[in-house]
Amino acid sequence: MGGEALYFSGGVTWVVKTPSAVYGEVLDDYAYRVKIDLSTGSSFCTCPKGGSCEHVDAVKIALERGFYFECNTNVFPEACALSMMEEVPALALEYSIKMLRYELQTDESGSKSAYFFMLSMDLERKLRDPRKLPILQELLDEYTRLFPDYPLTERLKSEFKRLKSELIKARE
Repeated sequence: MGGEALYFSGGVTWVVKTPSAVYGEVLDDYAYRVKIDLSTGSSFCTCPKGGSCEHVDAVKIALERGFYFECNTNVFPEACALSMMEEVPALALEYSIKMLRYELQTDESGSKSAYFFMLSMDLERKLRDPRKLPILQELLDEYTRLFPDYPLTERLKSEFKRLKSELIKARE
């Protein structure tokens, strides 16, 4: 998949622009991290190509389209992006659902998937937007299919049932 396809399919999860570099995360076969040096234009990617790849191209497209956060530090750019998302719960929910979908395809233990499912439910509880419930139900069904014997699966199902009940009561 090329950079444009990765960008338009939603593969870019976050981009941070600092005074000296642009950082980003792109979901493909794996979650890859990208760094583009603004003074030289050189790039680094954690994919096997190491840079000058479709992941770098996807981050560049996101940057050109204004899909980035500005931060003043090059240390832990992901923390900056997540901090900015926290200020916009709807954006944070989109991110957590995107990550949940991705983790359900790659997470063999169910741990990261469960984390993003709980995060999504917490954000949904804050937003009180029942339109996301069918999406979360679909993702819970997939989690249940993948990890049917986990006690955690039953806990997630119980938490989701409680969330649905809370949202229904809030609408009454």
